Amino acid sequence: MFYKIILLFLFNLTFSNDRSIIFNAPPSTLVSGFDLYNNDNFSNSVADRFYINNDYILEGFSLWMKSDINSTITVKLFSDNFNSPGDLIYEWPLNLAASDFFAEIYTPTVSFCINLTSNSYYWLSVETPDSIANISWQHSILNSYYSTSDNGIDWSESIYGPVGATSIRGEQIFTFSQGYPDGDINFDFYTDVLDVVIGVGFVLGNEQLDTDQILALDLNFDSYIDILDIVLLVELVLEDPTMMPDFSLEDINPNSENFGQNIGPSFYNGVVSGYYFGKAG
Repeated sequence: MFYKIILLFLFNLTFSNDRSIIFNAPPSTLVSGFDLYNNDNFSNSVADRFYINNDYILEGFSLWMKSDINSTITVKLFSDNFNSPGDLIYEWPLNLAASDFFAEIYTPTVSFCINLTSNSYYWLSVETPDSIANISWQHSILNSYYSTSDNGIDWSESIYGPVGATSIRGEQIFTFSQGYPDGDINFDFYTDVLDVVIGVGFVLGNEQLDTDQILALDLNFDSYIDILDIVLLVELVLEDPTMMPDFSLEDINPNSENFGQNIGPSFYNGVVSGYYFGKAG
């Protein structure tokens, strides 16, 4: 079985920091914005579209909002459906304090473990259930695509222009593979008895190998494939070399049963074949 480990490099560790702003729509210097309302006859919600080219865990988002009274908004994350908001992924109810000025409202989302898939469009929308407040989402200096809805269900065709001021952050997901082990002739990420059978068959003239397979079988690097390579291959199988690197990192997820402990692959030895380590794990 091919072992895979997904690493999120954390800011407070010695690994590289790959926390990124995956969508940046800074607020304008103007005081204009999208009006959000909800009354008996009319309602209005707005969604910004954004694109990511890597796999990320959603870390958090900022919105620049103002409301004339203490009020409530609902922020929703959607997948894309033919250039319009599609399936709902998650939603957050947020409270706004009354203010005459636009202010940044930051919402952390790491604990929700929301995976954003590479090469995909997503939509972040804002609506309000409040029927009294006058709420505004400040325009950004960025011109991009957004959509509006009069009920939060039926969305308009995407519109190009100033979007709602937003900053979306994520932590990039990496897939780690140590590569093929020595003697892995059939490239299945294991060196086992099947590789021995293939190697013996080649030495006896009963198997055909391509150039890459021959290089993998030449374990003593003498440019010949003979019984010495088979002996070395058998030793590798009997030693059962591990492909999984070992390390130890502090579990900083407060929702984890191992919170505060140093854990790593050896912590789960014999229990699972895949490991996920990071703030969102």
